Amino acid sequence: AGGAAVWCMAVGRSTVWCGVVGEQSAAPGVAAVARGSLAAAAGFQPRDVGFMHQFAARDAKLAAKIEQFVLDLGQHVLDRLRQPAVALAILGEYPVLAEQALNCINQWIRFSLQFVRHLAADWGRIQQTFLVPADVGGVTEIHGDAGDRHADGKAVILLRFASGFRLVYKPRSLAVDLCFQELLAWCNARGASPPLRTLLALNEGDHGWVEFVEAQSCETREQLQRFYQRQGLYLALLYLLQATDFHFENLIAAGEHPVLVDLETLFHERHPCT
Repeated sequence: AGGAAVWCMAVGRSTVWCGVVGEQSAAPGVAAVARGSLAAAAGFQPRDVGFMHQFAARDAKLAAKIEQFVLDLGQHVLDRLRQPAVALAILGEYPVLAEQALNCINQWIRFSLQFVRHLAADWGRIQQTFLVPADVGGVTEIHGDAGDRHADGKAVILLRFASGFRLVYKPRSLAVDLCFQELLAWCNARGASPPLRTLLALNEGDHGWVEFVEAQSCETREQLQRFYQRQGLYLALLYLLQATDFHFENLIAAGEHPVLVDLETLFHERHPCT
């Protein structure tokens, strides 16, 4: 995660914004180095970036203006880094930066190749599991880093095909995910009301594929009421399974269905005082 804050310098405009203000996901030391090096390349103090971000969080219009400013700043940074004297000066002040950037690039290359191999090898089983139509078309969009990085820089990847079909790739075993879907089906068969939505998933051992869930709003008061009833059912299940880390980023509101999308943190030992 720390490498992500550094990698933003070499990628392009939009990732510079994420790298500068997204320090919560980076190791504190590396994030500080990344922020400092970006600001140094742009020609102003690192604290200015954090200061602007704090104000942007309070005002949507200001946030849009700040975002555009940082996008422009990112291009300015890239232009300056193309000047050997500027790049050498930054690397001289932050000697670990080059190593971190190289490590991040190598992780991206390894993981990208692994993902492509998995997609090709698993395609037949993907078609069967998710009932993929024959005219699905080619992959038109790949969104990487859709979650936290783990295990040598691996992260969730979202795919979109020409037909509009979407799929989620997860670089870890989905054995727990499948068991959780079976538990939801078991609860539904025994009268869970309102019933809980289950997801299709394909476990391939060290990685897997999951049905894509589109975030949607409730359209009626009744749907909203059922949404929170399901939230209550989930709370009971997660308490029973001693789960943790189910914050808002690990839940998708799909209409009247809350859907849990990260099930790595089930079965945690409960502290004696809780």
